[in-house]
Amino acid sequence: MSRPSRHSDHCAPGSRHIDPYEYATVHGPRAGDRVRLGDSGLVVRVESDAQKPGDEFLAGFGKTARDGLHLKAAAVRGTCDVVISNVLVIDAVLGIRKVSIGIREGRIHAIGRAGNPDTLEGVDVVVGTGTTMISGEGLIATAGAVDTHVHLLSPRIMEASLASGVTTVIGQEIGPAWGVGVNSPWALKHGFNAFDA
Repeated sequence: MSRPSRHSDHCAPGSRHIDPYEYATVHGPRAGDRVRLGDSGLVVRVESDAQKPGDEFLAGFGKTARDGLHLKAAAVRGTCDVVISNVLVIDAVLGIRKVSIGIREGRIHAIGRAGNPDTLEGVDVVVGTGTTMISGEGLIATAGAVDTHVHLLSPRIMEASLASGVTTVIGQEIGPAWGVGVNSPWALKHGFNAFDA
């Protein structure tokens, strides 16, 4: 991350100055910061930040994600089940943004600023007292990959796939056999049952 420091960029009036590296460690990168993508040598520039300087959503002891502050005391149906806070999202259409991702019933429900709409302006991701929070500061959220050619030798293949970011596989064969890409219905039935176990 590199960027010249400007006090007005990330400090509310009357607050102490935080250098850009310390700010990025605590809150994640800001708009204008450059982030290196792993060990690839590729660098991206953050185009927007959903958080307001000095009023960021932070989970942890003594941080802003507290009941009545940045957490809404509301029914579960009115809030997200899981929130990944302050994560970098690289989107081909909307650009490179630092946002929070809200998940409800296993699906992405909202992307944007996290918090309590009763105490904050511009909240997209409503976080309640029953919401599970995952700190995403310094992380990059990516979509799961699809592997369209997998030989399903064992259910353990799924562990390796998930560890490398593959969330969907299309199986070619079941077991240590070779064929033209399709097994008999009996083999497929028993192979899929093994994965469900």
